[in-house]
Amino acid sequence: MTPDSAARDSAAYQAHANYVRVINSNNTDSLVSMLTDDVIYRTRWEKPVREFVISGDYAFERYDYTSTDTPVAGGKPVVDAGWGFVVYHRDTDGVWRVARDAFGPDHPPAPK
Repeated sequence: MTPDSAARDSAAYQAHANYVRVINSNNTDSLVSMLTDDVIYRTRWEKPVREFVISGDYAFERYDYTSTDTPVAGGKPVVDAGWGFVVYHRDTDGVWRVARDAFGPDHPPAPK
């Protein structure tokens, strides 16, 4: 391994460590700063509600989704479909906010 490739590899591993640190910081501005321009997508979600239940200051939503992510720089859109479950909470200011959102595909993983 040459000194240049060792430095390159070390920097790549450091990028991974920084990415994990930024994800765990929960700081969206820092996270966005780590992304290349072509990773940013225009996203469109179709999200029909299958069930919606309100109980006091909580609401529960079961849904299906179809998402279409189109690269900003052009390219083939990525389409996915699946299921989801959201828990909303009405905060003390009276505003309903998402407290939890779990979702996943309704198909097996694509072969590698």
